[in-house]
Amino acid sequence: MATGLKAYVAVFLFRDNRVLLLRRSEHRRFAPGLWTGVGGRVMLAEMADLEGAALREVFEETGLAAGDVSDLKIQVVLTRPEGGDVALLVFCTARTDRADVGPCDEGSLHWVEVDRVGELALIENAGRALGLAIRAVSEGATGIRFGVCASDGEGRLRTVTL
Repeated sequence: MATGLKAYVAVFLFRDNRVLLLRRSEHRRFAPGLWTGVGGRVMLAEMADLEGAALREVFEETGLAAGDVSDLKIQVVLTRPEGGDVALLVFCTARTDRADVGPCDEGSLHWVEVDRVGELALIENAGRALGLAIRAVSEGATGIRFGVCASDGEGRLRTVTL
């Protein structure tokens, strides 16, 4: 039974043909050693300003200020793992011209060639979102899209984009 709503943001920063990814520390409780974008929990007061939450997380984990980030785009996905809380996942893409980032308390930051992303052990939902983000960036997609993920009854998630 779901007991609440949790919200998280993950930002994929692009620079030339690279994307900034975080390799989570082996000492982290959740997803140790796996790769993801930079981000974290959205605070309750930030629910009306998801862009602000994304920029806060980028600054906290990379040291990049809002002025260092451009072309921020947001995609929101609602998920509800079986029997768990509803989770609002905010995936963002943005660009930066700055190469110098970090350090990061969550793990290590790396500029990864876009065509090498498939070689990494990504957190599952971040991997799916990053694949879509790479495609969207290459196609010049704009705006905010919403989607809903739910169990298909066989333990798999299905996504419906609205």
